[in-house]
Parts: sequence; structure tokens; C-alpha cells
Amino acid sequence: FSRDSMCLMLFASDTISFAGGVGENLSGDAEGATRQALASAMERLPGPPVLCLVFPGYRESGVEALMRTAQKMLGQECPVYGGVAGVDLSNEPGGTQFSPSGVHRDAVSVLLLAGELRMESIICNSWDPVGYRGVVDEVEGNRVLSISGRTTLEFYRDILGPYATPLLEMPLAVFYQGDERFFLRTGFWHDEDEGSVGYDTAIPKGSVVQLTEATPRAIT
Repeated sequence: FSRDSMCLMLFASDTISFAGGVGENLSGDAEGATRQALASAMERLPGPPVLCLVFPGYRESGVEALMRTAQKMLGQECPVYGGVAGVDLSNEPGGTQFSPSGVHRDAVSVLLLAGELRMESIICNSWDPVGYRGVVDEVEGNRVLSISGRTTLEFYRDILGPYATPLLEMPLAVFYQGDERFFLRTGFWHDEDEGSVGYDTAIPKGSVVQLTEATPRAIT
């Protein structure tokens, strides 16, 4: 684990082709930025894409729109994976991304692969639900305003203490209907006056939610 650092990963292959692209103005037009990034990458790709890696800069409005756009442009036969580019949220949000054309902020970068590629993916996590569950009562965009009759901040503080704020290391489990399986949503910002919490992607009204924590047992 390291701070104030940059990670570099290099790919090389005799049978697989790679092409990258960058789309600007992510916060203003997520769909347009995604189309721009994919179009620039596809121009340099010698064959149809078989895998797409997407790395958007962090933004409060979430990443659903760009993921939908990427999948629509590429088709269901090309899986789309990725995640928000790393950023220190204690400083200016957004992060910085690099490409041959320059340094970018408020952007989305993509990497497309073409060729004979065999792949396998597994979804797992190290978080276990803790505390009690609640039901999302009111939402507005990516903000959750209330859970089980209380503000979202009160929901957190009932479990974590009277002055707690949402923690990146304790994401919210959102359970599938009638199922113990869940996906995760991270609270990135909050409003003290309103009592709301903003998440990386919208949480549907009526969802059953519960805080989570990482445990050594789950990690191993």
C-alpha cells in the first residue's frame, strides 16, 4: 500500500491488440465523454473489441450512464469492466489521468482489446453486513435522503456514533429483493443540514440496506 504514488501496468502480446481512448467533460456529459473515448480507441483497433476496461474519474453523479453507453456501443458480446480511477478524496476531487495526448481531469479513459482472448471473471468481496437493516425511503439522484424514517446520517450515527460520517471503508450493502446476496454502494459525501448521503451510484427507493465491514475471515 502506498500514498502519493502512480501505478504503471504494461501489456504486450503477439495475438491481442490494444487501443486506448479518452473522453473529456465527464461531469457535464457522461454519455458524450464515453462515446468520445470509445470512438477514439475503436479507430485504432484492428478488429472488433472483445474486452473493454473503463476508468472514469470520480464524480458525484455516479457512473451508471457511462457504463450503459459503453455496453450499448460495444454490444453484449464485449464485456465491460473497470472502476473509478483512484483519488484522494481529502483533496480536490476528480483525480488526474494520463494519456499520450496529455494530462486529463474530469475525464474517462478506456482500453479496448481485440483478438483471440479467453477470460474468466469472479465477483467477490471481503465485506460482511453489520448492525441492523433499514429500508430506503426517499432518494434524489445519487443522494439517499432517509432510511427507515430517519435521515441517512441518523441511520449511520445510530450504528457508528453521534458524530460519525459515512466511511469509505464501510460501504452500504444493498440487498437483492428476497435474497441475502447484495451489491455495494459507497457514500462519498454528505450534507449535515439535510442529513443526506451521496453515493457513487444511485440506490433504488425501497432497497433494504445495511452497513458492512471488512473482516480477516472474509478477506481470507
